[in-house]
Amino acid sequence: MDPYILYHQQILLLAEKTGKGPLQSSSPGESGYTATLVARGSNEMSICFGPTKNLSKGFTLLEVLVAIVILSVGLLGLACLAGSIIGYNQFADQVTTATTLSQDKIEELKNTGYSSITSSSDTQSIYTRTWTIASVSPATNMKTIEVKVVWNLKGTAKEVVLKTIIAK
Repeated sequence: MDPYILYHQQILLLAEKTGKGPLQSSSPGESGYTATLVARGSNEMSICFGPTKNLSKGFTLLEVLVAIVILSVGLLGLACLAGSIIGYNQFADQVTTATTLSQDKIEELKNTGYSSITSSSDTQSIYTRTWTIASVSPATNMKTIEVKVVWNLKGTAKEVVLKTIIAK
């Protein structure tokens, strides 16, 4: 005799002896045979027998759709982040170039004779470089050199200003 049927009969006898009420039995499904003893009142006692493994494999359509939505939101966020990073890198590169242009002009003016230093400007690609020479007061024989580099980034004027003092 099949052990599951024998076990099922033992549960039926147990239900009759304990007086717990009628036995409700489910048919065998994917999760095995399940017998539920329904007691009087609100108490319920479950007894499982037979193979209880879940035999279903894979994912449901709903689980796949939820995973795709979560993945899409994450990838969209990464794409926006990548665009911002590229923009910030471009700005950082332009600031570095402007600072280098200012530094180079200051070094060039320091190496020029003290009396021949004059204010002027020039343009290099997208950068306009202007340097201003002013006497320092109340000190004598000293000049302030201010180099300003201006450029446009997406319609907004950006600038870098470096200052130094030289002596005669």
